[in-house]
Amino acid sequence: MSYRKECERIEASSKQFDISKRTERIFRVFLEQVFPDANISYEAKSFTAIIDGKEETTVPDFEVVRRDGKTIFIEITKDSRNGADPKEREKRIMEQAASDVIYIVLYNNDLKKIQREHPGFEFFKKDGRRSNKNKNNL
Repeated sequence: MSYRKECERIEASSKQFDISKRTERIFRVFLEQVFPDANISYEAKSFTAIIDGKEETTVPDFEVVRRDGKTIFIEITKDSRNGADPKEREKRIMEQAASDVIYIVLYNNDLKKIQREHPGFEFFKKDGRRSNKNKNNL
């Protein structure tokens, strides 16, 4: 199957999920391929902890319950880690509220790596537009 057709197949498959963000829908399809026998839920569970004297809550993007009973919570973000961690608050909440679970945050570079290693999973959709810088050179 061609790269373009695979992208289209994955995009179409992702539309069955009631998830508003395209990247998260595509990642849901990816999780199904990685964990074919798992129960995968979107924003299924919230966690609350006291952080700096305030009650804080986070809802991981995905809960993956594997066939062996292990549960993995996954948060994805297209934000980069340029010095400050964009998911620091969520990590602190998870450390306090659910230190016994597996909690993974996948950042921009992680998603790009998955996209390179698994063609068809376009988390960063290429729209074919040229930047303004090149318009004057036409």
